[in-house]
Amino acid sequence: MSKGWPRCYAERIDVVRLALKHAHERAGVQTWAARAADALANEPVVAGALHRFHGFEDVLDRAFRLFLAAPRDRRAGLATLFLALAKAEAADCLLEATG
Repeated sequence: MSKGWPRCYAERIDVVRLALKHAHERAGVQTWAARAADALANEPVVAGALHRFHGFEDVLDRAFRLFLAAPRDRRAGLATLFLALAKAEAADCLLEATG
């Protein structure tokens, strides 16, 4: 048994990174959204993407744009990522407000 993540998970997280980078572009956003949706079909990729991209500027807006541009039948991973990022950001705001 190998240690660490399979290389394919890292490559899928990179696809999500590129999709988030191109989320504000009108041309090609549907293609990037579909690629990101396919990449986020695995739970470990969603968790890795959450860990990697939490705290990035405009990440919620970009994730939501990808969600809207993705084919309806493949939005589940993007929805999971968006909601997890929103929860993490809300938790950060609560920590700042209380502490």
